Amino acid sequence: MNAQDEQVRTTHASLHVQTDERISRRPVLIALHGPNPGTVHPIPGEVILGRSNDASIYVDDDRVSRRHTRILVASPDEVRLEDLGSKNGTWVNGRRVATAELHNGDTIQIGNDTVFQFSYRDPVEQRLLERQKMEAIGRLAGGVAHEFNNLLAVVLGNLSQLQRHMQSGEGAADVQLDMLRDAISATTRATEMTHQLLGIARRARVSDNPVNVSALVEDLGRLVSRTLVRDIELELDVEPELYIRGQAPELQQALLNLCINARDAMPRGGVLTLRVHACDSDPDDPLGPCVEICVEDTGMGMDEATLKHVFEPFFTTKDIGRGTGLGLSIVHGIVTGHRGHIDIQSEVGQGTSVMLVLPCTPPPSASEIPQPAAQPAPRAARTILLVEDDEALRRSVTRMLEHLGYRVYVAADGVEAVEVFRRQHLDVDVVLLDVGMPRQGGARTFDEMKAIDPDVKVLLSSGYHGDHLEPQLRAGVHGFLPKPYTLQQLVDALKTIA
Repeated sequence: MNAQDEQVRTTHASLHVQTDERISRRPVLIALHGPNPGTVHPIPGEVILGRSNDASIYVDDDRVSRRHTRILVASPDEVRLEDLGSKNGTWVNGRRVATAELHNGDTIQIGNDTVFQFSYRDPVEQRLLERQKMEAIGRLAGGVAHEFNNLLAVVLGNLSQLQRHMQSGEGAADVQLDMLRDAISATTRATEMTHQLLGIARRARVSDNPVNVSALVEDLGRLVSRTLVRDIELELDVEPELYIRGQAPELQQALLNLCINARDAMPRGGVLTLRVHACDSDPDDPLGPCVEICVEDTGMGMDEATLKHVFEPFFTTKDIGRGTGLGLSIVHGIVTGHRGHIDIQSEVGQGTSVMLVLPCTPPPSASEIPQPAAQPAPRAARTILLVEDDEALRRSVTRMLEHLGYRVYVAADGVEAVEVFRRQHLDVDVVLLDVGMPRQGGARTFDEMKAIDPDVKVLLSSGYHGDHLEPQLRAGVHGFLPKPYTLQQLVDALKTIA
């Protein structure tokens, strides 16, 4: 904090003393999952959370009682939570409680999907927090740019070398295949990173897909091993075929954050251990059978005072420029979103163990296992109108479609697409339509095509996730294909609207 900020804080505090106000902070609840995520609910003195119409905060969840939980501001320094005899309980930081004293950053869960975070709002602290957020965003942008530059270097380097080999006729076929594999692998990693960033931005609810945690941690171990210095040893202790339901990229992000923290806590070397085991939850814990994922290091450790703040956004013990303080806050949110809880054990000089406890699920059924690859369409069997404003991507997708046996009409924007469709709609079986385009976007283009042919089959494609699309657009289309996509993903998407 600089002198100017300190002066502002001192002035602010003295003003409140003069007006006989004890503190400037105001306790609030921030909705994380459930009713209107992101909404801030002030706590003037007492609030009731429940399914009753006269509850202070109404929660539409069958597992929530009519008067479920009460939060009382007993004094400026004491805020207490009380479960009102609810049938399914109240949880604070992953533990079931009857009463609890709330502290800044605590999470409160009632029902299945309703999670709040308790916090304080202070005008001066809010200004400082916004400044820290902007600094963190700047560091995040720099880190993302660095990672993408590395991935693009792999793609560009291999493709330029492959181009030279093909022009000169040099190079063995197996070497050229290795170049292509490396380029595809780097592109896949960039795609996953983009999806993670978009997922954070849209605050999506965690999906309910089966996730093989054992395989995920083993893959993560191989990734992390390449980033460790020589004097850090990686150990894996993974029980096979353990599953949860959730979102693999988010869980991978949480574990990667923990591994980075563990690495940074061992500047002089040590042992990083990743463990995955089945476990039973506490008797009063409704999670039932669980999977425990442990990230353990032999590093510097933390004292009790530090442990109390580790989940607070922007709290960090790292040197300036080496951490944003967002890592554990993000981990906490991801674990809570997966209906689990997180425990940390640490001792100065003895290292740190972080345990993620998540509800277990049986292995996926046969219907949930991806089916064998779809076969290409018979040659010259169908016609597609491809609408894409990016010229290079338009050429690439045209080649893929022609390889699959489709006849292809192309259009560079929505206006041109409507003109082509008006002339050729009797011959067009499917429209592969980009969403964001110059002159005329996908929504208006789609409406005009439906006016020409109400039965038009449209497959949307976009770099954004499907939940970003306009409701009327989502309701009328026959499928959605997120960019970037592979040849097989294009085949699978077209098969769904055949």
